[in-house]
Amino acid sequence: MTTAEVAVLFWMDDGGHAMPGGNVTQLLKTADALRRAGCRVTTSTSQEPDLHDVDIVHGFNLNHERVRRLRTLGIPVALSTIYWPLSFRAGARRRLPSAREGLGRLSVGGRLAYSAFQGRYQLEAHRLSLPTRRLLMAYESADMLLPNSRLEAEAIARELGVSTPMSVVHNAADSRVFTRPSPGRQREGVVMAARIEPLKNQLRLIRACAELGVDLTLIGSVHPHHRDYAHQCRRRAGRRVRFIDHAPQDGLAEVFRSAQVHALPSWFETTGLVSLEAALTGCAIVTTARGYASEYFGDRAHYCQPGSVHSIKLAVENALRDGVAPELAETVSRLFSWEAAASATLQAYRKVLR
Repeated sequence: MTTAEVAVLFWMDDGGHAMPGGNVTQLLKTADALRRAGCRVTTSTSQEPDLHDVDIVHGFNLNHERVRRLRTLGIPVALSTIYWPLSFRAGARRRLPSAREGLGRLSVGGRLAYSAFQGRYQLEAHRLSLPTRRLLMAYESADMLLPNSRLEAEAIARELGVSTPMSVVHNAADSRVFTRPSPGRQREGVVMAARIEPLKNQLRLIRACAELGVDLTLIGSVHPHHRDYAHQCRRRAGRRVRFIDHAPQDGLAEVFRSAQVHALPSWFETTGLVSLEAALTGCAIVTTARGYASEYFGDRAHYCQPGSVHSIKLAVENALRDGVAPELAETVSRLFSWEAAASATLQAYRKVLR
């Protein structure tokens, strides 16, 4: 089967465009790159997409009922996983008491046993067993899983033990949009591009930058479920914090070109796609130590612990002092392009279709 003969449906369930983020960017950019490679690609967020003349479905957030229905119809399924570990799903969105810090090393059964001891068995069972079982069923029902990193693939294998084959497709950034500024352009301060919500941790970054006395620009819409958090951020922000509700890709790139550092001190990131985009423009990178970003940036980024304002402050301070790591933009452009992501995705499709 040639590339032009592959007909792909990119299907994002649950109205993914309602809260656009990195997963939507990944879907749209990968689809565009596959089209440029000659594939016939359609995208849908419908509950009942048109499945006529589809060779393979590439799913985002598809539940196991939909995956199994596709398989019943004889349509193979590849899933982009964007997997967060069980320790995070079990409560890392909030600051956990120190007595529970070691829970991430326990199995699901061990976590439930611990929760029973604490008198919270039913709550933890609901949080862990049902969502995890549903996720496991979706992954087991698919023909191929497409994690964004080897670290993510290892977490899936270690924590869920799925038998479905996996093929790593690294996330990417568009070097045609996110370009370096002209020589001699002045760069100042810190920027963070992310939806405003507790997961992304803007409030602690605001405090860290205030203690450093540096300008901060926050780009991102307010998560509809976390308007109170956004109000807290605005109350805590001083005159040196600027809020931009939304910026298109070219506008985002322009803001990045004016900043020294891009910071993403989230509680967890599978990649941090905006960090890749900011790196292409020449920003020094601060990112969370929780997640898989180290596979992308190695020692070319500064890492912080999201629960510690001091850790975030120190990482930002070091990034401002050290500047951008040598060859960071060139490395991101070479290794993490949408063309490379499309090529890896197409190779995975061919394995399935064979």
